[in-house]
Amino acid sequence: MAVPPSTDSRSGGLRATLRHGDFTKLWLGQIVSSSGDRFYQFALLHLFLGSTGGFMGSFGRDAARVVFCGMILPVVLAPWIGHQVDTHDRRKILLWAEAGRGLIALLLLLAWAAGLPLSFLLIFVAASGLLTGLFIPARQAALPMLVPRDHLVRGNALMTFAGIAAELAGATAGLAIALVGESFSFLAAALGYAFSTVMIFRIRTQLLPTPAGHPADEPETPIAQPTLFTVRLLVWLTVAFTFVTGLFLPFFAQHAAVEIDSSWLKPWLSQRTDATFAGLVVLLGVTGIGLFAGMLTAGKIPRIAHQRALPVLMLAVWGAATWKLGATTAYASACVLCFFAGCATGLITIPADARLQHEVAGERHGRVFARRLALSNIAFLAGLALNLNGQLLRTFGSETMLKYLGLFSIVLALGFWFAAGKRLRGCWGSTAVEVPVPLSPR
Repeated sequence: MAVPPSTDSRSGGLRATLRHGDFTKLWLGQIVSSSGDRFYQFALLHLFLGSTGGFMGSFGRDAARVVFCGMILPVVLAPWIGHQVDTHDRRKILLWAEAGRGLIALLLLLAWAAGLPLSFLLIFVAASGLLTGLFIPARQAALPMLVPRDHLVRGNALMTFAGIAAELAGATAGLAIALVGESFSFLAAALGYAFSTVMIFRIRTQLLPTPAGHPADEPETPIAQPTLFTVRLLVWLTVAFTFVTGLFLPFFAQHAAVEIDSSWLKPWLSQRTDATFAGLVVLLGVTGIGLFAGMLTAGKIPRIAHQRALPVLMLAVWGAATWKLGATTAYASACVLCFFAGCATGLITIPADARLQHEVAGERHGRVFARRLALSNIAFLAGLALNLNGQLLRTFGSETMLKYLGLFSIVLALGFWFAAGKRLRGCWGSTAVEVPVPLSPR
């Protein structure tokens, strides 16, 4: 089944993208699968760190091992992953990667019940990380084959919504672990992966790599090929943002716990609930609402999302919000800043992904997204390493570190702006009505 002809990108909104049935199957599967993935992550960390309070504390040795093992194989095997995605049926890669992750969740449950040492379980963590490293580039490469080109921003926005739903499921995962233990969460994760596997199995569009990333029987429209510089700009922009966000969370958590006044929540909480922790959860929730607003902006207003300068501009906005947050102690002001930081996050990642999918040749999508995933993992691990012993927070404090991080992000945005020059002017792609091109006779 071919992708339907391009429709007017100014009408129909996100619902117009959801009318493409095979994309909707992938999207629904990702909502459930990503939610199950949060259960898996929470259960895994709880299993390694125990239930004595270390789970909510700073990253320790065992947590670092879990994160490292889960990320290292996609880094080491990035060339192989890209080659697989660009030479094999992407639907099969998605199918078997998701099924494999579900099987590993069950094996982890059995290994834990059998009392195997935690060091042995890291093998399963690494295998699951490799499958995730296969799944993400394959999904990004498959998306342009499931929706028309002028729906790529919307498609990525809807995939971001799946991530937002997963974050909401994270709170449920933590509660479930507290009530019934890790076993329920591993089962919930396996069921989520199984549901996604079924939805991918039902996709009927051919996802074999072809030039321009389209099924063989879809008409192709002329596309201006980007320079190598533009591709590198988009990749390094998102990698740099991964690095600063990896640094942000421990600084932000410390600042919210020590500097921001959460006492207004006490009348609404039970005596056993810590107002500081509840305040942090609310701020993270507001950040999620901001991300949702960014998703809607990208999906509903294509002319904004197609501005070449938008991701760079939003990196500066994120930096300004982070810098101001470091000087903020009032809870209401912190909520407003978290909202803008979340909105900027969506308006960085969604347009950048869509533009890469639009302009990079379809038969190279796997290599580009696998390489970017590897670089992003390295950037996140670098941020983790800088915060591993807590020395930065002990030496400078959360207020100073948030200000430095915000200023660093603004400097990064200025660097990208001056490096790109005229390439950040105007719009990429088309947000106007595109007349369907009839199929050529064969």
